[in-house]
Amino acid sequence: MPDWKQEIRRRLARLNLDPAREVVIVEEMEQHLADYYADVLSGGATEAEAYRRTLAELQSGEALWSELRRPEAQPNSGSTVPGSTRRRSLIANLWQDLRFGCRMLMKQPGFTLIAVITLALGIGANTAIFSVIYAVLLRPLPYPAAERLVVLTTTGPQADLPKGVPYPDYVDWRDRTHSFDDTACFVDDVFNVTEVEPAVAVDGRRVNWNFFQILGVKPQVGRLFVPSDDQAGAVPTATISDSFWHEKFGGDATVVGKTIRLDGDVFTVIGVLPPGFELLGKYDVFVPLGLWFTPGHHLLRRDVQFQLYVLARLKGGVTLAQARADLSAVAAQLEREYPQTNRGRGGAVDRLADLLVKDVRLVLLVLLSAVGCVLLIACVNVTNLMLVRAAGRETELSVRLALGARRGRIIQQMLTESMLIAALGGLAGLLLGAWGIRSLSSLIPPTLVQLDQITLNTPVLLFALGVSALTGILFGLLPALRTAGTNPNTTLKQGGRSIGRSAWGRACNSLLVAEVSLALVLLVGAGLMLRTLQQLTHVDTGFDAANLLTVRLQLSTDVYNNERRLAFFRECRMRLEALPGVRSASFVMSLPLQGASWTLPFLVADKPVPPPEAIPHAAFIPISANFFSTMAIPLHAGRAFSESEMNDTPAVAVINESLARRMWPGENAIGKRLRQGGADTQAAWHEVIGVVADVKLNGLEQEAPLQAYLPLALHNSGTVKLVVRTDGEPLALTQTVEQTIHSIDKDLTLETRSMDELLGNAMARQRLTLTLLAVLAVLALSLAGIGIYGVMSYAVTERRQELGIRLALGATLGDVMLLVLAQGMKPTLLGIGLGSAAAFAATRLLRGLLYGVAPTDPMTFAGVAALLSGVALVACWLPARRATKVDPLVALRYE
Repeated sequence: MPDWKQEIRRRLARLNLDPAREVVIVEEMEQHLADYYADVLSGGATEAEAYRRTLAELQSGEALWSELRRPEAQPNSGSTVPGSTRRRSLIANLWQDLRFGCRMLMKQPGFTLIAVITLALGIGANTAIFSVIYAVLLRPLPYPAAERLVVLTTTGPQADLPKGVPYPDYVDWRDRTHSFDDTACFVDDVFNVTEVEPAVAVDGRRVNWNFFQILGVKPQVGRLFVPSDDQAGAVPTATISDSFWHEKFGGDATVVGKTIRLDGDVFTVIGVLPPGFELLGKYDVFVPLGLWFTPGHHLLRRDVQFQLYVLARLKGGVTLAQARADLSAVAAQLEREYPQTNRGRGGAVDRLADLLVKDVRLVLLVLLSAVGCVLLIACVNVTNLMLVRAAGRETELSVRLALGARRGRIIQQMLTESMLIAALGGLAGLLLGAWGIRSLSSLIPPTLVQLDQITLNTPVLLFALGVSALTGILFGLLPALRTAGTNPNTTLKQGGRSIGRSAWGRACNSLLVAEVSLALVLLVGAGLMLRTLQQLTHVDTGFDAANLLTVRLQLSTDVYNNERRLAFFRECRMRLEALPGVRSASFVMSLPLQGASWTLPFLVADKPVPPPEAIPHAAFIPISANFFSTMAIPLHAGRAFSESEMNDTPAVAVINESLARRMWPGENAIGKRLRQGGADTQAAWHEVIGVVADVKLNGLEQEAPLQAYLPLALHNSGTVKLVVRTDGEPLALTQTVEQTIHSIDKDLTLETRSMDELLGNAMARQRLTLTLLAVLAVLALSLAGIGIYGVMSYAVTERRQELGIRLALGATLGDVMLLVLAQGMKPTLLGIGLGSAAAFAATRLLRGLLYGVAPTDPMTFAGVAALLSGVALVACWLPARRATKVDPLVALRYE
């Protein structure tokens, strides 16, 4: 057996170590080399080869992180290392570094497992959220020169009015502006598709013939619209989506020329759109807009504003600001030419990409910030673990420095180990991220994000790889630099017991402050969203949503004229109310929380006519007689409609409290009169017969608009909603209600939901944000607690001798516990203070998601601070309790 002790002593001779300390080091290293030599021999190597490799292992303190020591590579040799030799040496060193790092991590499986899990949680959360952000915010639109695609809408003095463009205004915009290559109108619609099994209601669009050409879309089968298709009197044609093609036609390539019946009209299918085509939502059927605009159609009037939008493509080199100025100039011309209808009316130009994400941009930015905080907390935690581990390895690393290792190589060695941990954490995080993407797909409402776009694609994989590399550098650099600053003479002579203890402690405490601060910011955000959801659940909606079933019906205008629709309403109500478990049923044109179908200007009889820009607007809602009782909407004055008023079409109306207060403050509104339209309107006057509570129409967080209810006999259309009040769970009666309706007309398409579901959809953004923030906040709180516990456990271990002396000199167990608790709570409280300041600024990002609570809500800040303090106290108490069990005699004999 070779004499390894002699080799080791020769390398330690120049340090003049304390003899006892030198003996300990020699014994430890000799045992390691003997074991290594035996392992190499057992692997089949010759004695010479085993000796050579063991000697290289001894020299690894010098060569592990630097070039292999060759005579020709010494600084005083006067020679230089050729580039190829240097490259081979670097590759050899890297391979040796990796092998050594793996061995070191395997020797400490507990540390490795905790570090990998911590990083995996942070990287996994970031990967999952980034997959959503890429799909929604960063993924380029699949259209040629998509940055030039814009949408034009109307602006006006009243922000709550529809942004649709009157068709005559669109024609003037198209003909007078100079910033656009092409423009096209589109309007959303719902088509009742019959003569298929089963009949369905599908979301569709009426579009100008050049709508798809502007987008650069090509059909996969057939053709798209041409100018002759887009005019009144043309043969009705339709283009269908890929999913509708496969669902209703089985993907038959001969679909071109076949017919479908939409709202009773026969349309010829001329083309199939490419797979995945979507624009501001998913639509299955497209028909030419011009078919709708027959001569004299009321939507061709300039004073009728509806949900018609304009798609346009900017000319090359034209900026968004130039286009807005161009459109504003044309709108000003129209205001001068048509003061009665266009006063105060302007135009807006927005990029299509911005409109696609307007509803979720804020939510995603908040979540991106939150997962960023979680990743930083994970990095801080692992950095603290690395610092503690590096402090425990001071003797080992001092020996390596004493044997000739360069400080740069020590830094490289530590960073390599960090990168290995980061690689393992990244791999585990990628698996967690894939699971998180599936979980997000089941959690995110499809109304907010197109779920089929959220995938683990190449950009997401590259992001995970980049995050893993960045975290490896972040948490590995500080411990590496601290380790490289070790003084081997002092460390080896004093046994490493007091080497840089204050420096290590300050670094750990600083990281602890940062960790607590980040955790507090996340907890405050989650707390504010929790308060918001509580406020939303207690919002007075103006009706009772419990035990309400809603059904959307599409009545074909060709089959159902006004008289037949009224007969259908009466018969349907009669049959439904005869069902067991049904209290009452009623029809309405606009359901609460889903917006009004008709928002129109109106005048009152006893007030002077205001200027056009100041004319009030109200949501006009046709209803059947028992609507208020079915919805449990309180009647505050007057009466509701009678059954006879549903048939005789009297000129009566019921208004909400907001309209009564605004138009007749301090007066009795009963008996007053109002009518739809502006100064030149010829509409009939409606006498107010009742005043009801305000009903939330445009979402829970929006103020209830002015509302005027009219008898359903006066105004009704093909799309109507049915509300059914039940004795028990409303969805349990879904099949019975649908069968009853189909017994009257089997071709009707129905969409059935509970009102509770609609109420939940109204809180979708807030609930999603709360759920994800809560998960991230709990994760951050757990990591912070673990981090505090880890730092305090290390501190107690380092101060074991000091604590033993204190106990020996008469300190009580309570004194020792308070001492340790104070050491841990000081950085915690400092972190809470700094975190509160950071949260005070950061929570303003949440303002657009909050309701009924301020971003700086004192109750939330105080509650979160108390919660975090409690967790920190428990995390400090456990090591403090262990400190009280220190035996003074054992502590005084410690090393």
